Amino acid sequence: MSNRLFGAAVAVLSILFLAFAVPSIDPNSGYFAVGPKLFPSIASSLTLLLGVLIAMQKNGKTQVSALQEKGNAISLSWAIGITLAFIILLTQFGFVIAAFLTLATFMFVFGERRIKVVLPVAIGTPLMVHLIFLNAFSLELPSGPIDFLLGGW
Repeated sequence: MSNRLFGAAVAVLSILFLAFAVPSIDPNSGYFAVGPKLFPSIASSLTLLLGVLIAMQKNGKTQVSALQEKGNAISLSWAIGITLAFIILLTQFGFVIAAFLTLATFMFVFGERRIKVVLPVAIGTPLMVHLIFLNAFSLELPSGPIDFLLGGW
C-alpha cells in the first residue's frame, strides 16, 4: 500500500469519525467539565492531520511501507490485538486495571523484559492519567473494581 493511499484512508476515516461519531455523543453527559465531545474531536482532528501529512509524503521506503514486511506485519497484528483486548478489558475492569495490563503486555511483547522497568511504567502511567483526568479535567475515566481505593486521588 502506498503512503498516499494509506494517508488518504486515515484521513477519510477521521473525517467519517468527526462527521458521524462525534455528533452522536450525548452533550448532556453530567460530569464533563469541558464537554464530552472535546477529546474525541481533538484526537480525530490530529489523526486527520497526520493522515494528510502521510498522504503528502513521497512513496518509497518509509515507516508506513515498512509495515508490509513480514516481521512488521506480525508486530502490527500484535499491536491491534492488544488494543482490542484493552477495549474489552476497559469495559470489564475499568481504566486503571485495563491500562496496566495493556501497557505491561505491550512492553513484554515488544521486547522490554526488565520487571524494574515494566512495573513502574505499567502501574505509574495509568495512575497518573487517572489523576490528571480526575483532578485537572474533572473527568472520570471508566471505573473498575479498584477505583474505590483511589478515592479522590
